[in-house]
Amino acid sequence: TSDLVYMNLKQDVTPGTLINSGKINVKQTIWEVAGLYRIFSFWEVGLGGRLNYVQTETDLLINTLPEGNTKEATGRHHKTWFDPIIITRLSADVKDKWLFQLRADVGGFSVGSKLTWQLQGYAGYRFCKLFQLSVGYRYLSTDYSSGEEPEEFIFNMSEFGPVVRFGFNF
Repeated sequence: TSDLVYMNLKQDVTPGTLINSGKINVKQTIWEVAGLYRIFSFWEVGLGGRLNYVQTETDLLINTLPEGNTKEATGRHHKTWFDPIIITRLSADVKDKWLFQLRADVGGFSVGSKLTWQLQGYAGYRFCKLFQLSVGYRYLSTDYSSGEEPEEFIFNMSEFGPVVRFGFNF
């Protein structure tokens, strides 16, 4: 199997004592490749890996105390890492048209991330033997860090939400 994920997450910074205003933008691309072994008609297990690429852009207007002036602070960082994963997947086909799937994985093992795990649930329709369309929900958690202060890169995120998938079978 293979899965390609792209996220473009943006957030305005809430003004406070130290920060006057700002924006944070995180772009993430994940490419996952895995091989699964069918134990029963409804249950598969396998091994794979996730290649992660994260790019951050920060643009802040900082209040300088006690002067009361403001100073602009900007930064751009990017990081790429690989996480090995262990996968289990339960699936059911109803009349070879309707598809239901639950999937879980765990990985990282300090090869890339300290820990990464994911849960997914989908329901879909197979138009023919080659193509299918599914809707569902995904929860992905990643705890990654590298480097030392002051250049340390920390990505400890939980990303979740609805998913629409187009599948190609061969």
